[in-house]
Amino acid sequence: MLPGVGLPEMVIIFGMGLLLFGLLPVCCWQIVRKTGYPAWWSLGFLIPVVNIALLVMLAFTDWPALRGRAADENLL
Repeated sequence: MLPGVGLPEMVIIFGMGLLLFGLLPVCCWQIVRKTGYPAWWSLGFLIPVVNIALLVMLAFTDWPALRGRAADENLL
């Protein structure tokens, strides 16, 4: 055990890790699904460097979900 790190600190560290690796994939799953890409791509957000590449890709590409909506708007 690390010096100065007791049980309360370890519980907090474990809780933060559980929150990060439990809640982050669920949130990313919902976001990626709403963009129109396969939802399993959200698991890439747990992998270092891949998460940055996915974030850049989501920021700068046209989302399939919006492509369909734009085509519907052109028909009106």
